[in-house]
Amino acid sequence: MAYTKKGNFVEQHTDTELIRQTLSGEAEAFGELVQRYQDAVYAVALHRTGDFTSAQDIAQEAFIEAYKSLPTLREPSRFPGWLHTILWNHSVYDKNHRS
Repeated sequence: MAYTKKGNFVEQHTDTELIRQTLSGEAEAFGELVQRYQDAVYAVALHRTGDFTSAQDIAQEAFIEAYKSLPTLREPSRFPGWLHTILWNHSVYDKNHRS
């Protein structure tokens, strides 16, 4: 998780803050988003494909596309749903091309 030490306490960054940081050139902030969502993204990909390797590939592709497309995200607070849509589209594409 993304944390910043402020005085005697640690503050967790919101998705919106991490997205703004990423768009400002701080690529490591996107890494925090990946850490935050990687388990859920992988679980959905695995459920859709039933294959560990394909799920890893799809999860990675979804995060890469999300990073590249981040400037098009109009409402950063909707990042989880937006990422899920990207993931779903990649899993559908993969499923259609494996059939």
